[in-house]
Amino acid sequence: MKKHIRRILLLAFSIQLLAAVVFAANVKIVGRQMFVDGKPFTVKGVNYGYTPVGSGYATYDWSIHPEFYKADFALIRAMGANTLRLHNLPTDDKMLDAAYEYGLYVIITIPVSWVDNLASTAGRDTVLADVTTYVTRWKDHPAILMWCIGNEINYWNIVDRHATPRYSDWYSLLNECARTAHEIEGAHYHPVTTAESEIANLGTASNGSDDASMPDLDLWAVQVYRGNTPGFATMFTDCQAKSAKPFVITEFGCDAYNTRTQKEDQTAQADCIQGMLDTLHLNLSADSPDRAFVGGCLFQWADDWSKNQWGAANSTHDTSATWNSPNYYDFEDTDTNNMNEEWWGLCAISPGTDTKTLRPAYYRVQDKWAPNSQGTAASSNVFASDITNYPNPFNPDSGTTTIAFTVAPGTAVKVKIYDIAGRLVKVLKEETIETYAQYQVVWDGKDDANTAVANGVYICFVEANGTQGTEVKYRKILALK
Repeated sequence: MKKHIRRILLLAFSIQLLAAVVFAANVKIVGRQMFVDGKPFTVKGVNYGYTPVGSGYATYDWSIHPEFYKADFALIRAMGANTLRLHNLPTDDKMLDAAYEYGLYVIITIPVSWVDNLASTAGRDTVLADVTTYVTRWKDHPAILMWCIGNEINYWNIVDRHATPRYSDWYSLLNECARTAHEIEGAHYHPVTTAESEIANLGTASNGSDDASMPDLDLWAVQVYRGNTPGFATMFTDCQAKSAKPFVITEFGCDAYNTRTQKEDQTAQADCIQGMLDTLHLNLSADSPDRAFVGGCLFQWADDWSKNQWGAANSTHDTSATWNSPNYYDFEDTDTNNMNEEWWGLCAISPGTDTKTLRPAYYRVQDKWAPNSQGTAASSNVFASDITNYPNPFNPDSGTTTIAFTVAPGTAVKVKIYDIAGRLVKVLKEETIETYAQYQVVWDGKDDANTAVANGVYICFVEANGTQGTEVKYRKILALK
């Protein structure tokens, strides 16, 4: 038995070393299809930017907290996603390295002011300078999928700022931004888009948003909150008539708070998201080049308790809906708001612990995007994510490393550490997990005799025994003093 375990551990180590070899992606738009490294690609994405309870997204820099985002990335990838759409720019490029390590491409949203005058020379020069800065900084990183210039500028800047909207100022600037990005990158440029609020302003010559006026923009991105209704389905044909360019949905989803019952309603959220995914998958250009959509990004990964405060720190999970949409399950009338900004997550977050609990919507997405993956309802496996640990490497003399994974409720787990020769170093945990949540266990770098281990490679061995069977996963951990 020990020889068998030793062979398995050595094989796992070898596979992980081979997986460390990375190659830059070549992203192209051809007709209405997106190709990555020569193969048709569908964006299966989530909007990401984790804000802990008590912090605010306007000031909290999630990109310097790999102890959080690496665990999230493992769960996001296990869900079947292949793309992250970032609203706030990362300050630490190691975040991009981690995304690529976990098989996730990144849509970078380059900020455009919601208040600057985009008709002025100064306002336009500021945007073009930012495009130059960020495209130059990240153009060679293999995690980059595309550039998104601005977020809902067609509403927040144009309509909100001006009594008489001047859309042509924005769209002419947008096309100039796309041309600038192409010139910086050269022949192998990444596609450029923008995140439009709905679709009404697109494809109109008077706005300057028709294809003839936008020759350098590669594809349109739209953000739609239509629920799972006929209006969501007709959007696809409406978009196809507005432009010959491909489309991607950069935001769509459903909140998990029912304003009628004044309670969390995870089932209704999951049903709504499943319906939207079913409709989206009928309109993917990777399956048929005459379709217009290259995929979509769900909004959002985790609840954000600072949304109603516009990014200010907040420790209360707000339930006062702030806007109204007739397309969702808890709509009552046009005078009653039903859209709860702080409840859009595929997972809930807990105050004080930074623990995330996966909602049923997570598993509906997983069933659609990764039907044969571990942890789905149709699977016989009990793990819902891979094993992660941070930091890795770690110093066993002075530090610890946190091991994280997710399993189905009612699963008995054993977490053990072996050395590379297959010898047992320490039993970390043996217990039954009762809820869907990210499980964490800390290793202090000590063996069973409470002695710090030597430098070297160690294997975290996790055995999970649940109603669906027994499964084992491994994780390489490097001890370095």
